[in-house]
Amino acid sequence: MSILINKETKILVQGLTGKTGTFHTEQALSYFDTQMVGGTHPKKGGTNWASSNGKELPIFASVAEGKAATGATASVIYVPPAGAAAAIEEAIDADIDLITCITEGIPVMDMVRVKNKLENSNSRLIGGKEEKIYVQHRLKEYGAEVWEWFERGAYFYICGDKKYMAKDVHKALIEIAIEHGGMSEADATHFIEKTMMKEQKRYLRDVY
Repeated sequence: MSILINKETKILVQGLTGKTGTFHTEQALSYFDTQMVGGTHPKKGGTNWASSNGKELPIFASVAEGKAATGATASVIYVPPAGAAAAIEEAIDADIDLITCITEGIPVMDMVRVKNKLENSNSRLIGGKEEKIYVQHRLKEYGAEVWEWFERGAYFYICGDKKYMAKDVHKALIEIAIEHGGMSEADATHFIEKTMMKEQKRYLRDVY
């Protein structure tokens, strides 16, 4: 088993000035005496962050600037999904050895880009969970093909969770009828719920 971090490791906090970054950084400083040496924010460089117990850390405009000033070799990221991949990439570009990201729901294509950049770097990433892909996502991904199946008289059978999965799949089928069938929302809803389900009985569901 490899030891990736120890009590001497200096850590930058990307997203320190936010609520989540503040909470976790205060915990680390108060209870574990982790060497959190600074934070980053592109618009707040040159300022200081202060914890509730008076501990202050400098804020740098970039990870590269923070690394140069503090000697940090690790970073932890507390950034919302929309900006998390860019934060990871910034840390990679700054040659941070160990990058930890707790963000979940990062767009899949963003993480594909991050993976490609990681493969050509010396950085190591822990965390950074992309969005989960469900049936409805695949249906919409192949929407044109699914619509062609509709037109050819295909039968659709949905089995599974009524509260979440079935509802999301149903919505996806309506959206496919709108996008690829050229229907209005009202016509698409009628086509799926009346024509397919009740009249032709080509859309069957066993949900629970």
